[in-house]
Amino acid sequence: MLKMGFIGFGKSTNRYHLPYVLLNERMEVSKIYNRTRKPELEN
Repeated sequence: MLKMGFIGFGKSTNRYHLPYVLLNERMEVSKIYNRTRKPELEN
């Protein structure tokens, strides 16, 4: 399993990268770092 993290949670991550990673059974997102905290998106 490949574990990865994203730096930034903008349009590109949200629309292009993250959906494909979440569909792949061999990949797992361990962290998403963003400079500005967005509590509504946490867990």
